[in-house]
Amino acid sequence: MVDLGVPDWRPGADFLRLRLTVRYAFWWKLRKPERMQLEISRADGSSELRWFILRPNVSNDVWFYPWSQPDLVHYFNVDESRWRTAPRSAITNLRIVVTPLDWVSVTPEAIVVEAADAVRLAMSQH
Repeated sequence: MVDLGVPDWRPGADFLRLRLTVRYAFWWKLRKPERMQLEISRADGSSELRWFILRPNVSNDVWFYPWSQPDLVHYFNVDESRWRTAPRSAITNLRIVVTPLDWVSVTPEAIVVEAADAVRLAMSQH
């Protein structure tokens, strides 16, 4: 488990981008990597786990929409004012949780957090 702590979350941020390297010993080629999950905790007391997969031993960017998943569909609307219609409880903690899929899973030697960014999207004006 890697505790990313209390994020410095910019107001109005839409997505979380993590740049991570997960280091595995040679055995991952004979076995399989463990399951990676991001635990998102919010000020309203809610929390959830988002699963993700990373290529072992290389730098990876992984993006998360940390809000209600049904609201993500609004980001395809041409009207940017419809992108953020639901209220959003502040994110209070982020943790990376690593769990075995089964007895064949191999545990990473290290999880290197290279960057963590809160990203707000906007339509460019031409």
